[in-house]
Amino acid sequence: MRWGWWAVALVLGILATGCGGEGGQPQELDGTLGYFPSDAAVIAVLSTDLDSDQFERFDRKIVRPESGGESVEELLGELADQLQLSWEDDLKPLLGNPLVAGTQGTDQPVGFLAAIQVRDEEKLREVVEKI
Repeated sequence: MRWGWWAVALVLGILATGCGGEGGQPQELDGTLGYFPSDAAVIAVLSTDLDSDQFERFDRKIVRPESGGESVEELLGELADQLQLSWEDDLKPLLGNPLVAGTQGTDQPVGFLAAIQVRDEEKLREVVEKI
């Protein structure tokens, strides 16, 4: 399965594309950043607005070269299929707010964490129930 490299590409892409440009207002990040410990070694923010310049750069410069030309949307569509979900109806509506990704600590980073505040909580509940 190709998701191992994709996770690495996601982290590198987040770091490479930076936090500038379009993105959410600071208050949109407050709740999402709360999932990370104060001693997290790395925290990065990536726009999940599919029409944003940042997302398009991430797709073009990081994901497509590493995936053999497949876009983020194509890869997420494949993931949706594997989970017996619809990309258009189930996953895509959950995007739009910034995705925050990072480590869970500095001393011994025990893992990688990603968090996003979805716009439609009911849609998220529906998707979770389907999985």
